[in-house]
Amino acid sequence: MSFLKALSRRLAFGGAFLRIAAYDTAEAQAEQTTCYLAARAFRPLAFEAAGFPTRVKRESHLAHYCDIMNEFVDRRVLLLEPRYPEYTRSAVETITSAVLEISANRFQRRVHPFLSLLQPIPLACVIYALGKAHRIPALRVFEVGSGAGYLGALLALFGHHYCSMEPTQALFIWQDRLYRALFGTAFRQTAGQPAPASFDDRIIAIPWWHFATAYRRPIPDGDIVVCDRAMGEMTRFALEYLAKYAAVTLARSPVGAFLFTHIGEPRLNSAPEVETVLERAGFVQAQMSPVHIYVLRNKYDADPDKVARCIEQASTIGLKGELRGIDLVAPALDLIQESHAFAEFIGRHSDASLQDLLGALSFKKSPKLSANGR
Repeated sequence: MSFLKALSRRLAFGGAFLRIAAYDTAEAQAEQTTCYLAARAFRPLAFEAAGFPTRVKRESHLAHYCDIMNEFVDRRVLLLEPRYPEYTRSAVETITSAVLEISANRFQRRVHPFLSLLQPIPLACVIYALGKAHRIPALRVFEVGSGAGYLGALLALFGHHYCSMEPTQALFIWQDRLYRALFGTAFRQTAGQPAPASFDDRIIAIPWWHFATAYRRPIPDGDIVVCDRAMGEMTRFALEYLAKYAAVTLARSPVGAFLFTHIGEPRLNSAPEVETVLERAGFVQAQMSPVHIYVLRNKYDADPDKVARCIEQASTIGLKGELRGIDLVAPALDLIQESHAFAEFIGRHSDASLQDLLGALSFKKSPKLSANGR
């Protein structure tokens, strides 16, 4: 059975997806048994202060989350600079097909994943390469603040075990749609279910309350922890909790790496504050750019040359590519989220417009949809 036929069958079975009301009920029940410090720690305060829509009430509202939070990035870097390895092409095409199908069938509006799909590719490639360098074909990766979920989709398609923790209701439910469509029964989410005992699933999503109460249970072993573009925006309690959790879950791994490319907007924590918290938890920085790699100090001190060799090998494998972003994503203008047009209108981009960037490559407007993609 072809991928698209299999996807269509899964999409037709709506009961396989997490219902919005079911998530809300599970969260309300969990709040009754979660201590106030844990509940306070994992409230998305930065999102709320910025007016970010963290919750949805209707299925159609999930269309906004197919491509979100990258409207103000440097588009020329993501689209025009050669930086993506050839082996990423198949995974990107698979994810793109899934999102177009999901949005058309469930949200009644086709949306093409765009910059949000490109942004995590370098990080996914470094993780892929770390697995190669350490000769571990399937790493156990845990991501906190996983956003639109595309890093997880890439890693699972690369063959790694992936666990997501996303604290916002809307993005958690969007990930459920994405991962269920891509991976079927190989994916599970645990809202309303017991917390997982390991990271051995191909792909799993846990709600914030399972992460916030993980100190009650044995913490499962992992190989890599990722928290990208989020540590500047989480509460200090959440940051300290994350660092301690990462130190415990990575303690027995031969890889034992904490990765991120950026802390996000420094609304609640600055870059030096993040570094201090990680160091207090026992981490030392082994690579700074373009992906920050921290490893546990005892692992680094035991064999710094080995750590350096593995990171150098991973950088050689993972950070070199000839594909441009525009070679991987080829959206018609009317399938791109309208938020990109809003960002252009208020003057956030001084470079060429998206119409010029994409039009120069002869992308045509889809004849089936109106100009706003609805």
